[in-house]
Amino acid sequence: MRGAGFTIAAAIEQLALADTSFRSLVRYATPDIAYFALIDRRGMVRFHTHQGLIGQPDPHNNPPAIPEGFSEQRERLGTGEEVYLLRTRVYTTHDEYLLVLALHTYRADTVIRRAHTGVTVVSALTVALWGLTLLLFAVQRREERHRREMRRREELARLGEMSAVMAHEIRNPLAGIKK
Repeated sequence: MRGAGFTIAAAIEQLALADTSFRSLVRYATPDIAYFALIDRRGMVRFHTHQGLIGQPDPHNNPPAIPEGFSEQRERLGTGEEVYLLRTRVYTTHDEYLLVLALHTYRADTVIRRAHTGVTVVSALTVALWGLTLLLFAVQRREERHRREMRRREELARLGEMSAVMAHEIRNPLAGIKK
């Protein structure tokens, strides 16, 4: 929001420099702007997107204060909408003004919500993949133990067969002697 705010503030400042009567500001509009106002050092509204407020004292800034740098915050309007409010200095050839710029936040909030959703999905997928990896590792280890056990049983079976053959070979001559 800050980047968009400063870009729009720079455009407003250029228009104010080109036309000190501020008439050209009436035509300046973007979908992001909720409203903007230029307030002089005495606290009088010199321009406002709501034309009825021009020439009125600034109700939010008494006594008038033009910040050294800028200030920003989120503020809830009377309509219930939350806006990003940027206050910064604007210079013209004759004077400096306080620019109060209110930007709609719904598009930025949508991007943030989508980003949070994306992070949640990626995190869930990462956890699921780690779980699957651990499961596959456990299955592989179990399979390896099973193979070792089968080899051991096969060896024991071969030893048993060999023992039976040896016993048979030993018993046959002994049986002939015994008769």
